[in-house]
Amino acid sequence: MRFSSVFFFGLNLVTMLLFMFGALAVLRPAGIVPKPDMLIYDQAVILGQVWGGPGRTLFLVIGMATLFSTQLVIVDGIARALSDIIYTSFARARKRDVSWWYLLIAMSWMLVGCGFTAFMEWSGVTNLGFLLSAAYMGGFAMAVYVPLLLWINLRQLPPSARPGKANLLFVGLATAVYVGFSVVCIHTELS
Repeated sequence: MRFSSVFFFGLNLVTMLLFMFGALAVLRPAGIVPKPDMLIYDQAVILGQVWGGPGRTLFLVIGMATLFSTQLVIVDGIARALSDIIYTSFARARKRDVSWWYLLIAMSWMLVGCGFTAFMEWSGVTNLGFLLSAAYMGGFAMAVYVPLLLWINLRQLPPSARPGKANLLFVGLATAVYVGFSVVCIHTELS
């Protein structure tokens, strides 16, 4: 396992434990039940009462970094994957360096994301709605991705490289879960 993987896993683990500790050790004894979109702010205010302004600011920075890191990983992962696919799949794309494609895709992804966020903000979507829509989109994407992955593995790989029965079982279960999630979400939203 690479050092960077262990480092970032550990950093995320510590951050999650800090949020849980903050909720249990700070909010619960004070009898504070924050609104869904005020958890980090409420914890930062209370920490500011103990550590002053620097403590409050530090907690807000940690909260922002925690929420932002997920977005950064998504932009980077999609830009890397798509730039590699475009660069290796199309001869005309090789006229530009792969880093140019990465930058184009990453910037486009961020601009579309900002536009989507502005639209949701203007539409009155709550902070919890933002999180739920992200879960919906992830579930919908997996409902398409997982069956396609299964199909590609069964149709495109040589027989010796195809997944075994256990893998097929678990990917089939994952397909059922994600498709079921998508159907239930759509049904819930329309009814």
